Amino acid sequence: MDQESLVKEIKRVNNMIIEDHKEVSLIMLLGNGTESYTDAFDYVISAKWLNDYEQDEGIDIILDYLYGNLSFEYLKHISRVTIIHTDDSIVKNITKATYVSDSLIVGSDMILGDLVVVPYTIIMEARS
Repeated sequence: MDQESLVKEIKRVNNMIIEDHKEVSLIMLLGNGTESYTDAFDYVISAKWLNDYEQDEGIDIILDYLYGNLSFEYLKHISRVTIIHTDDSIVKNITKATYVSDSLIVGSDMILGDLVVVPYTIIMEARS
């Protein structure tokens, strides 16, 4: 898998979501292994407008964006979609510590929340 192409295509979809809804607090990819061994990611998003939906409804909205705009070549590398409420401490900590827009922060062994260690993380958007 070419991670650079995957990230480029997902950023294109992220921009569609932002254009349509005007706001996101956090979008990141959480890898299932180290950078060189990661072949699948959890797509994680947090946005105030998603807080108004039940979890399954919000996930369906995000899946519509992903399925409608990514080829199978890229979709097969997204193992899960997770929505985190904007009041969650993980979202607050990341958006307080950094601002990311139209760029990336790539990290290894990031600690998110209460000792949740993620081996490989790509933060694509982080705005308070």
